[in-house]
Amino acid sequence: MKLGLYRHGLLLFDIETDPAEQHNLADDHPDVVDRMQRLIDRFHRNTIPGKPVMVGAAPADHHGWERMWTGIGLTVFLVLILAVLFMVLCVMIFRYYSRRQS
Repeated sequence: MKLGLYRHGLLLFDIETDPAEQHNLADDHPDVVDRMQRLIDRFHRNTIPGKPVMVGAAPADHHGWERMWTGIGLTVFLVLILAVLFMVLCVMIFRYYSRRQS
């Protein structure tokens, strides 16, 4: 498949001595570059692209959503319970201090 995302020119590397592909040897070996370019061109001329394959999606998994909403529901419930307990505590403290001052 040709993507054609960018052009980088001709590159030739000696993988045994330069595994990180840091030194381009294309200018030093034009005969090798020419032979490889001919092979690539012949490959592209003689290769028939395959037909695209349509891939279907897997069936929807709703279990994750159910768990998420259950978790959200439990969190909201606990926050409400804690808010009510906090309010009750505040009222009790307010009444305690109100009685002490009177």
